[in-house]
Amino acid sequence: MSTRPRIWTAAAAAALAAVLLAGCTTSQAVIDPTATPSATPVPSPNPTPTYSPDQATALANATTFENLLARMRHDPRMTGQLTMIKILKPISDAPMIQAALTARNQWNQAGWSETGDQKIVTTKVGDPTTAGTSTSITVTFCKDQTATRVTDKKGAEITDSAVHVPYLLRTYELRKAKGAKAFKVWQAGGQVVSGC
Repeated sequence: MSTRPRIWTAAAAAALAAVLLAGCTTSQAVIDPTATPSATPVPSPNPTPTYSPDQATALANATTFENLLARMRHDPRMTGQLTMIKILKPISDAPMIQAALTARNQWNQAGWSETGDQKIVTTKVGDPTTAGTSTSITVTFCKDQTATRVTDKKGAEITDSAVHVPYLLRTYELRKAKGAKAFKVWQAGGQVVSGC
């Protein structure tokens, strides 16, 4: 793992935003106005593993980041930029905050919204690894997004595979610099999978 500083351009932030929401976004059917969508992924009942304090902190921060993206996809207008910054600043590196804001703006401008619940089927928290002056932990969620739908501002379902994938392996790398108190989301990636 490189500890060199990353230089981010608007194009890089947009590309990262696409990674955050491609497959992380889900397609939606017609919105039922009487239904109250859950903006939080619904965890599966699995035995609770035992994590070290560092692993537990990394998992909590990755989960907060993932939940905020889910909330934003349900209603990008409801999750304002200042609210997102306030939530993400303690748990995320600046480029990840920018990527989340870029993704929110893309959804807001497109008029997209998501209904239904994604289900986190499996969660894997890696062991801490140290390189240079930072320690990293990888958190991976396998998400079943088959119950979610994305619609445009007219309520038409969006089935584009860049916006909706049924199953996604979402990976977050969290880093803690020497002397820092918390692991922060440093980068994210997604891989389309055939099931969880």
